[in-house]
Amino acid sequence: MADLAWLAGLVAAVTALVVLFRTLRSLSGASVLVDMEGGELRVRRGQVPGLLLGELSEIARGPARPSGRVEWSGMGSTLEVATTGLDDSSAQRVQNVVRLHLGRR
Repeated sequence: MADLAWLAGLVAAVTALVVLFRTLRSLSGASVLVDMEGGELRVRRGQVPGLLLGELSEIARGPARPSGRVEWSGMGSTLEVATTGLDDSSAQRVQNVVRLHLGRR
């Protein structure tokens, strides 16, 4: 009986840690990963706010049709944006748009 109570306590503690970790991760602006290719935008990880998604889609459909990956995490003063595979002009536009939407919180 004592083993069962110990096991139940362990399960409760692990569950509480998982909930705490997910909560802290969502508050810190969890990592988001977006791919651009052939004029299309695909969100691979995380959630992108609607207005930001629209602006990133415009960049993806633009005349340059950039191909590459965008990843960001954090918000406000902790925002970090990284681009891979994009041409310099598209990478700069993407970074500006993400920082405009997420960097001023």
